[in-house]
Amino acid sequence: MNNNSIFFPILHEDFYKDFEPWRISHANHPNRSGVYELFANKPICRAVGRDEKGVLYIGKGNVLNYNNRIGLLINSINGTSSQNHEAGIRYNNHEGLKLRYPLSGCEIRITLCENPEKLETEKLDSYYKEHGEYPPLNRVSGIK
Repeated sequence: MNNNSIFFPILHEDFYKDFEPWRISHANHPNRSGVYELFANKPICRAVGRDEKGVLYIGKGNVLNYNNRIGLLINSINGTSSQNHEAGIRYNNHEGLKLRYPLSGCEIRITLCENPEKLETEKLDSYYKEHGEYPPLNRVSGIK
């Protein structure tokens, strides 16, 4: 993990309690965008092998703006906003996912970087090459 990465809990109140001070402290960071990964923190059986880290979703976006993709995901997956993120919709529409991977055990890793498109593609490609499919809540591929 690079030094521009940090983990946060995914539960709404816990996330914002930790994320907001971090976001404000990084207001002048040269990279305002990055990649975020949602982890179940338990193994997930995949088409090929097991994902021991339990990656549920890999995405990218502007991280340090007040209205950002990560906030949209957190609010959507916790059901605290009418605005939706595709991973939050998929998670909330599947009772099996909610039972097997409760939010209380999940966390999100944020990695600030110069080229989030490239890093996201690399992470999605690597996941696909290892497991023969993408993380459960992703719908788009990284391979071009």
